[in-house]
Amino acid sequence: MFSGGGGIYSTALDYLTFIRMLMQGGTLGGARILGADTVALMGENQIGKIEAGIMKTTEPLASRDIDFFPGISLRWGFGHMINTQRRQYDLGRPVQHLLLD
Repeated sequence: MFSGGGGIYSTALDYLTFIRMLMQGGTLGGARILGADTVALMGENQIGKIEAGIMKTTEPLASRDIDFFPGISLRWGFGHMINTQRRQYDLGRPVQHLLLD
């Protein structure tokens, strides 16, 4: 078991199935699981101008802050981080792209 998607605990196969459903707009195997509007809301900025990418340490003497995506302005949608700008070396990753764990 692992925690992917910020609090979703499951097997890797189940998580990949969930991600595949999101990538198909809320359907999986011909069945509607989530409404298309719900999936669209998951990919929209839900926190305004608050930056989401840097994890601040709670123990400065034992660890440091970490930025997993340096140079990318990130926000949170409902459940996933979203990049808000394209960098020169991003090959095809669109703005508003979900960053899936």
